[in-house]
Amino acid sequence: MPRVAVVTGSNKGIGFAIVRALCKKLDSSDVVYLTSRDETRGQEAVKKLEEEGLHPLYHQLDIADEQSVHRLCDHLQKTHGGLDILVNNAGIQLKYHVSSLFSPVWFIYVFSQDLKVPFVERAERTLKTNFFDTVRAYNILIPAVRSHGRVVFVASGLGHRGYQLISSELQTRFRGAKTEEAVQELMEKYLSDVKAGIQKDQGWQEGDDVYPPYNTSKLGIITLAKVCGEQMANDPREDILVNSCCPGFVDTDLTEHMGHRTVDEGAVTSVYLALIPPNSEEPQGRCIDPNVKLLDFLWK
Repeated sequence: MPRVAVVTGSNKGIGFAIVRALCKKLDSSDVVYLTSRDETRGQEAVKKLEEEGLHPLYHQLDIADEQSVHRLCDHLQKTHGGLDILVNNAGIQLKYHVSSLFSPVWFIYVFSQDLKVPFVERAERTLKTNFFDTVRAYNILIPAVRSHGRVVFVASGLGHRGYQLISSELQTRFRGAKTEEAVQELMEKYLSDVKAGIQKDQGWQEGDDVYPPYNTSKLGIITLAKVCGEQMANDPREDILVNSCCPGFVDTDLTEHMGHRTVDEGAVTSVYLALIPPNSEEPQGRCIDPNVKLLDFLWK
């Protein structure tokens, strides 16, 4: 039976490169879906890959729109009978711009309009897309994943950095989370503490720039993948692996093109996890770094 893969948020950047790599590595009979919020941009991305001799399919997907996710799931079930590879790549980081005034010792940041948005709103927007919408999309699509399926959450090394910058009490709570609800409660606590202006006192990462919300959202995703992977032990389907990964510092719009890795290099970890051979028992619920090595901070 042909395998079916879906990559969320894949009309550009790392997601686009993941689709490209899967099209190259999977069999010609397999199906890879490129998805995007904007259909025009998605179709243009498909045309670019067709010019390379690749043949992804397209389906509109906006993870912020619950009905959009349901439409995709219904399409996969009716057309293919299910799904085999799900790469949860869609995400945001409210941006800043960096000036061209560099020296070996110092540099100057020139901030964009995003930083004029109140910090509370920036935190809400970041966690909504990167965590809550991602979790909802996963929960809608995971019933369609067949035995031997592979689920990948594209996280970030900044999730690990966020873990290092929170209190030992919060670290213990993240390490000890055993259910999706427990992870959601931690994300909701972060937002509640931000709204109350007490996040520093409660042990969360300090600062009012783009990083504390982004790092927290990605720490939540890494923890969620851990929990979901562990829960697969009780799933009646066989050999479904759920993991997360860090693509590294990649040259994309999200990083203002400051990253030193190409998008194809950034896709390596996601593709590695997506193509773990059938009947493999590990990794399960783990996170791998850009060198495809296991991160251990939640598993100590």
